[in-house]
Amino acid sequence: LQYCSEALRNDKDVVLSAMLKEPNALQYASAKRLNDTGVAKITVANKPGTFRFAGADARNDSDLVLAAVRYQPDLLQHASAARQNDKQIVLAAVRKKGLALQYASSDLRDDADIVLAAVCNNGRALCHASARCRNDLTCIIVAEWATKRDTMPKDR
Repeated sequence: LQYCSEALRNDKDVVLSAMLKEPNALQYASAKRLNDTGVAKITVANKPGTFRFAGADARNDSDLVLAAVRYQPDLLQHASAARQNDKQIVLAAVRKKGLALQYASSDLRDDADIVLAAVCNNGRALCHASARCRNDLTCIIVAEWATKRDTMPKDR
């Protein structure tokens, strides 16, 4: 797709064929195809990391963003601001990787449910929480517990 004409980069069948051979080809698709949530869903299903190439419309699609962050929680950073403020999506990301909290909206970094889920996964995620949550005794205790749990030797 990189060297194709704009007409070909805008052709849905050409874009889908190219993506089946090389999912990263999505980055060379036309703006219309980058915003096509159908194209993005197919690509993300095959290679979740390609979500970062999706257009603004696709990055705002709840189902697509949720699917992407379930595979790679750090992809939350490429979601629209509205999806970074979507509790269901952010919970899915931080439950799998607590440090994804850094990509959540400031409102959700101040939400106790979100912060507790994040620090339960990784105590170090507390540094990305709001000041209020960083000073909350429950959040601190859970973060310390998770950090100790992660540093304990594993039984063989």
